[in-house]
Amino acid sequence: VYSRSVRVGGDKMDEAIISYIRRSANLLIGETSAERIKKEIGSAMPPMKGEGLTLEIKGRDLMNGVPREISVTEAMIADALSEPVEQIVEAVKQALEATPPELAADIVDKGIVLTGGGALLRNLDAELRERTGLPVSLADDPLSCVVFGCGKAIMLRSPARRDQDEGIRFSRTLTAALFVAAILLIIFDRPDVRPEGLSQIRAAVVDVAAPALDLAARPLRGLTNIGPYWVRQR
Repeated sequence: VYSRSVRVGGDKMDEAIISYIRRSANLLIGETSAERIKKEIGSAMPPMKGEGLTLEIKGRDLMNGVPREISVTEAMIADALSEPVEQIVEAVKQALEATPPELAADIVDKGIVLTGGGALLRNLDAELRERTGLPVSLADDPLSCVVFGCGKAIMLRSPARRDQDEGIRFSRTLTAALFVAAILLIIFDRPDVRPEGLSQIRAAVVDVAAPALDLAARPLRGLTNIGPYWVRQR
């Protein structure tokens, strides 16, 4: 129906936190510290009252190069994450604008479900709910629900669809094998091929084309067994 990918996720949020603390406090922190900040006090919205939660972090002072410890607040991290959160909100709004009317009613009734590690950011669902006016909920297992859903979709495929996929794979394999055989036949029919090199080319045919034709002929093993035999007798 509609899909759009924005390069915003957990890593981009970590980079935003590192850049913000570097600008505001002249302190350089690593990715591990940034991820810890995001998980413990990160928020998509500023706190309702005051500065919110606080966290002590350590890093390297950019002015004199020595280690230093500072306190960061939930309000600071919400400000640091404002840009990546805004990109996510805009992507959701664009997706809603491009959604066909037939699906709009389902979205209004069932709402939006957040999945993935980025969905675990505190108040991200509340921010989307406020900006879109739609119900927004968090999946039961955001980190792995997509993988489980894909597995169930594969298991629930109809037998006719599975047979169709197997037939497509077989036809592609057979086409590739016949193409290889045709190229080798052209080489055999060239008049400039010297007799002393013909035996080497025949050996190459057996080594390359025979396994391919044998693989292509496996589903027809009950009907014919001429694949490798045809190549060897050529």
